[in-house]
Amino acid sequence: KVVGEICEEISLPAPPGVKLLGRIPDQESIGGPDAIGLAPVRAASGISIKVTSYIRLGMSVLASPEALTGYRDTLSDLVMTAPDPEGFASQLVELLRNQELRRTRAARGVTELAQRLDNGAILSVLQSMADLTNRGVSDIGVADREAMSLRKAQSSD
Repeated sequence: KVVGEICEEISLPAPPGVKLLGRIPDQESIGGPDAIGLAPVRAASGISIKVTSYIRLGMSVLASPEALTGYRDTLSDLVMTAPDPEGFASQLVELLRNQELRRTRAARGVTELAQRLDNGAILSVLQSMADLTNRGVSDIGVADREAMSLRKAQSSD
């Protein structure tokens, strides 16, 4: 099954066994360890949300290096990459033929993604600053110092 807006660009009849579904409302129905998420982005444009969405859906992912630009090296070992169309096709064929590779990469991605992209510490500091502001601390520098002190105290507990 092929999903997404890419289906609009495929003008050839799909080969036997391949279904072009186009955009679908529920991506969870297409995820899993046997699915492959593709992100053949040609121009870097910040963070490609598709990449992390595919990983969260339990898929192995094949992307162009540009799709990972916004992540720096955070996801480079979780996502297969290919710099050109020939390499992309070769990597895709490898993933399609090798179920163990697909499943291993998918499982590792699901396991490690949350740890690598965890915003817990930042959210905790922002919440502490909001709490201090609600208590009447209006100087952002004071609120920042107090929030950091609270965060340090909480992490040492």
